[in-house]
Amino acid sequence: MSGRRGLGRLDGRVELTVLRFLSAATAVVVTLAVAADIHAQSLNGELAGLLADHPQIQSAEKVVESTGKEIDVALANYYPT
Repeated sequence: MSGRRGLGRLDGRVELTVLRFLSAATAVVVTLAVAADIHAQSLNGELAGLLADHPQIQSAEKVVESTGKEIDVALANYYPT
């Protein structure tokens, strides 16, 4: 009988390990599904946000705007007064 009790404990441990694994796997799947749904955004939306918010892009836009104004000033000398 003692051999049978030991086998029962082994089965209980295996069952507990399987249940823990299934619980963890379920938690991972649910977390990934929720995260994918929350963070899903179109590529165009991501690019629009990046163009609007990225500091290096904002700085480059200001350089282009400033350079355009300098070109206008330089070309003004060639226009009739």
